[in-house]
Amino acid sequence: MKRGAKVRTLNRELVAQYDLTVKKYQYIRSNYYLETNKGLFLLRRIDVPKEQILFDFEVDTQLYAHGFENMSRIVATRKKNSLCPTR
Repeated sequence: MKRGAKVRTLNRELVAQYDLTVKKYQYIRSNYYLETNKGLFLLRRIDVPKEQILFDFEVDTQLYAHGFENMSRIVATRKKNSLCPTR
């Protein structure tokens, strides 16, 4: 395990909301680094207003549709939501 890595259980209920199968994961500095069946992903909790997340998701979607493919994107859930509420 890398320096700075903490042992943290991955919230399977949260991950189940996405169309991904997690093969491996590592928790480093408040982020989960996921190795999945669809590549590498970063899962993190952010504390921003719902409206900001919806705006960011729409901007990301439009930029990607217009050829900006080399950028980090917000991944929609199985239900095509950009939000994944936590308890």
